[in-house]
Amino acid sequence: MLLTKNSFFKSLKKVGLWTGLSRIFGLIRDISTTSLLGASVFHDIFVVTLKIPNLFRRFFAEGAFNQAFIPVYSDFYRANDEKATKEFLNALAGSFLSILFLITIIVLLITPIFILIFAPGFYFDDFGYTRGSVPDAGHLQSAAASLHRQLEQILEWLRSLLFPTVQLVRFVTNMLLQSLRLHSGASKLGCAS
Repeated sequence: MLLTKNSFFKSLKKVGLWTGLSRIFGLIRDISTTSLLGASVFHDIFVVTLKIPNLFRRFFAEGAFNQAFIPVYSDFYRANDEKATKEFLNALAGSFLSILFLITIIVLLITPIFILIFAPGFYFDDFGYTRGSVPDAGHLQSAAASLHRQLEQILEWLRSLLFPTVQLVRFVTNMLLQSLRLHSGASKLGCAS
């Protein structure tokens, strides 16, 4: 029983560690996108675009598929038939790619309905970014100009942060070198203790 408890806690620590790291990186992602995009329509679009793949991840990775897949794969694996296991995985991957292709085509054809389901607030927006049509050149230009301004602000922030830091490092390095020179010069003269 002790061996089982240890392996259980070891597995629990692994899952807890990776889940915790995932949450931390998610928080960093949220903080960085919010600071870069602000409270704008672009941030809202970013959040919705993350919502859609997360839904499919819940369906396939954490849902009924996962509960059905693991026992079947375990049976193939336990049978030690490597060829049958590879054929099963290849057939499954081919099926998934086909289904993903069909879902993508369907979503492209019914984009306005899809947006109404996943983000109803965007369906009635004033910007026209998500009505199912390709944005015209004016929208793309304004989005590119906004992104360009944000990148310029980031670069300016980096310059304002890095320049004083580099100057401080140079100053401290010069002071240390001068101190070493003075100390070595004094020791050559026999003045240092």
